[in-house]
Amino acid sequence: MLVALVVVLTGLIGGVPVSSSGNIEPELSQRLNQAAPDEMVPIVIRLSLPSGGQGLRGSARLDWQRQQAAAVGGEVLRFLRFYQAAGKTLRPRLLWINRSISVRVTPDVAWAVTQIEGVSEVLLDREILPSWRDGDQSGPNPNASVTETLRRMNVDQVWQEGYTGKGVVLALIDTGVDRSHPDLADHLWVNPGEIPGDGIDNDNNGYVDDVNGWDFLDDDPDPDDDDGHGTNMAGIAVGDGTEGTQTGAAPDAELMVLRRGDTQSSFWEAMQYAIDNGAQIVLSGISIKWKAKPRPDYGSWREATDSELAAGILHVNSIGNYGNQQGKNPVPYNVGAPANSPPPQLHDGQDPLGGLSSVIGVANMVLATDLISSQSARGPSEWVDIRQEVDPSYPYDMPPEYRDYPYDPGVSQGLLKPDVSAYGDGSISTKEGGSYESFGGTSAAAAHIGGIAALLVEAKPTAPPAELTDALFKSAVDQGPPGFDLQYGEGLVDAFEALDILINPCKFSGGDADHDQICQDFDNCPNDPNTDQLDTDGDGSGDVCDADDDGDGVDDVVDNCPLTVNADQADGDNDGLGDVCDTCPADPDNDIDTDGVCGDVDNCPGTANADQADGDNDGVGDVCDTCPADPDNDIDTDGVCGDVDNCPSTANADQADGDNDGLGDVCDTCPADPDNDIDTDGVCGDVDNCPSTANADQADGDNDGLGDVCD
Repeated sequence: MLVALVVVLTGLIGGVPVSSSGNIEPELSQRLNQAAPDEMVPIVIRLSLPSGGQGLRGSARLDWQRQQAAAVGGEVLRFLRFYQAAGKTLRPRLLWINRSISVRVTPDVAWAVTQIEGVSEVLLDREILPSWRDGDQSGPNPNASVTETLRRMNVDQVWQEGYTGKGVVLALIDTGVDRSHPDLADHLWVNPGEIPGDGIDNDNNGYVDDVNGWDFLDDDPDPDDDDGHGTNMAGIAVGDGTEGTQTGAAPDAELMVLRRGDTQSSFWEAMQYAIDNGAQIVLSGISIKWKAKPRPDYGSWREATDSELAAGILHVNSIGNYGNQQGKNPVPYNVGAPANSPPPQLHDGQDPLGGLSSVIGVANMVLATDLISSQSARGPSEWVDIRQEVDPSYPYDMPPEYRDYPYDPGVSQGLLKPDVSAYGDGSISTKEGGSYESFGGTSAAAAHIGGIAALLVEAKPTAPPAELTDALFKSAVDQGPPGFDLQYGEGLVDAFEALDILINPCKFSGGDADHDQICQDFDNCPNDPNTDQLDTDGDGSGDVCDADDDGDGVDDVVDNCPLTVNADQADGDNDGLGDVCDTCPADPDNDIDTDGVCGDVDNCPGTANADQADGDNDGVGDVCDTCPADPDNDIDTDGVCGDVDNCPSTANADQADGDNDGLGDVCDTCPADPDNDIDTDGVCGDVDNCPSTANADQADGDNDGLGDVCD
C-alpha cells in the first residue's frame, strides 16, 4: 500500500489537483487549491474504527480505542513519516482519544492520504484564536479582597479540615504558565519517568524532556505562558500564596502545564496527554463558540470528553463569555465547546436522558453583586444532526450516538447547561512575571471549581467523576429562579458543603447512625448494622432488629425456626430444630457428615457420600466399607476381606498356608498335606494307610502298612 501511495504522490508533485476527493471536506479542498505547493496546511485525518467498542466502558473502552486507533492508523502514520524527511509533513500525532491523526502537510500529501484504507475523511484543523479565551483581565482591582472569592465559597473551611489538594494532579490546558512565579514554582507536576534535559524520551511517551508538561504550540517541553491567561488560571486553581496573597483553592495540588496549540487537534492532544500521564482533573478556560469560523467539530470534542470520563477524569471548563451575544451565538449554541458536552452526572429534571461525558461547564458570578455576569453564556445546549437539522453548511458529521439532546421549546429541553456557578469577575490571581492582578470571566469561575475539585479528589481519591459531580451539584447555593436554571445552573458551589456531602453520603438522608453505609431514611434497622437489609417477613423491620423475623408469633429467642413460619414449633426428632427448617426432621443427629443425606438413612453416616454408592449391596457405603466388593465383608475381623480370605471364618491376618492348598493353616486340618483328608476319616492323607477309604482307627491286621479296609 505504501509503495502504491508513493506512486500516487509522485504523480501529484507536478501540480495540485483542482477537484476534491470524496472524503475531503469542501473547505479543506478550497484551502488546498489555494495553498502554495510547499505550504504546510493543518489537517485532521479521521479514522474508521470497527464498531466493537460501542458497549465497552472505563479502561476497557480506552484500551480498545488505543489498540484499534493504532492498528487502523498505523499505515497512515507510516506514510506521513515517510515524507517527513522531505519536509512534506510535520509532526504527525495519533489521537486515539477521538480516532484521528493530526498533522501539517503539503497539499499533495493531503490529497494522497485520502487513498489510504481506514481513512474516513480529511478535515481542515481549525485554529484556536486568542478571542476564544474566557478570561477578563481588567487590571489591578484594589477594592477586591484577595481571599474574598475563596472565603465566600468556603474554601478556607475545607483547608481547616486538612485538605489542600495534596497528591492530586491537575492538568491545565491553556496558554501556558509562568513556572517561575513564586506561588506556582514549587508545586509543578514533575514527570517521574523523565530525566530533565538529557534529550531522551525516557518514559517513551512520545515527548522528549516533558518534565512539567508540554507546549503543544511550539512542540517542545517548555510550556511557558505567552499571554498571561494560563498563569491567571493556575493562580486561582493552585496558587499557594508564597508572595503574600492566597489565591489558589488547592495550594498543594500538582500542576501539569499543557500549553495549547493553535488548532483544535492540539487541544485534543493535550487532553490525551493528561489521560496518558496520570492527571485526575483537567481544567481549561478556553472554549470554542458557535460563530467561530469555521465552527467547532462538536462530535470530535464529545468523543474526546467521553474518553476522559472513561479514564476517570473530571474536566472543568469555562462556558464562554458570549451570553450577551445571542445574535451571533444563539441558544442552544451559546455555551462553547467543550463545555457543552454532558457532565458525568445529569441534573435532576433532565429530559431527554442522553449520554454522559466528563465536563462540568462553569458560569461566571460577579463578586460585587452576587449576580450572573451578562457575558456568561446561557444554556441549554443541543446535540442533534446539525447538518441535517440546523445548518446544511456545517462541515462535520455528527455520530448517531451524539444526537441525544434535541432542543425544541416546550417539547424537548436539550442538554441542561451551565452546570454550576462560581465567582469569576472580581477575582484576584497570579500575574505573569510575578505579583498579582485582577482576573475574571468564566475562566476565573472555572479555575475556582477546578481547584475545589482537586480538594474533593484528595478527600476521596476513589470517587469517580459522577460522585464528585454529585457533591458539587448538591452543594450549590441556589441563585436566580428557584431550582436549576439556564444562567446559574445548580447555583454557587459551596466547597465545604461539597466536602461534607462527599465524605458523608447520608447527609441529606438522615445520617448513618449504625455505620452500615445504609442511610437512616432507607435503613430498615437504623440503629443496628445490617448491610444486606434482610427482612424475612416483609414487615419493614430488618431481621437484625426484628424480634419475630418470620412473623409467626414466636419470638426469635425461643423460635426453633426463627426465619421460617412454624407457629406450632413441631420438632419430630426433638433436636431443637423445628420440622419446617430441619433438613432431617426424623433424625436427631441430622446430617453430621454434611453430605446431604440424613444420618438415619445414610449408609456411611460419619463419612460424606452423597451418592450413597454401595457396590456389594451390603448396606455399607463404599466410602466407609472396608470390603466394598464383598457383601460378607470381614466376618472374622482379621483385616482380610471374606472374598479373598483363605480362612474367612477364622482370624488369620497373615494368610499362612503351609501346604499351599488354598486353606489357611489356622483352618486347615492337614496344614502340611495339600491333599488334606480326602476320605474324611479324620486322618490326613500324608499319614493315612488308606487315604481314599475311611478308616479312622487305621487298623492293619497284618501290619503291612495298608489298612485293613483297603488291604
